[in-house]
Amino acid sequence: MGWGWGWVFNVTFFSVLGAYFGIGMAYKVKHKGHSVGVEALPNIEFWRSLPLYVRDGLFFSREVVMGRLKDYKESRQGTEQVPGYNEMS
Repeated sequence: MGWGWGWVFNVTFFSVLGAYFGIGMAYKVKHKGHSVGVEALPNIEFWRSLPLYVRDGLFFSREVVMGRLKDYKESRQGTEQVPGYNEMS
């Protein structure tokens, strides 16, 4: 029966992610002199700030959606909809 594309994607994604962290940590410990632990993670500053980036992106997206929804409601205010009437015809 074989694996579906979702399984292939997940196995590939997590394998690449594991290799990224494993090779990056090995390099920082061996060549940069870091001790094994959180500080040995590659691009640790990015990973620490990622939750803030995600939060900012969610707040921004919410503001865009809510702003557009508000603009839409304001533009539709005062217009009467006739049931069964198609404006395109």
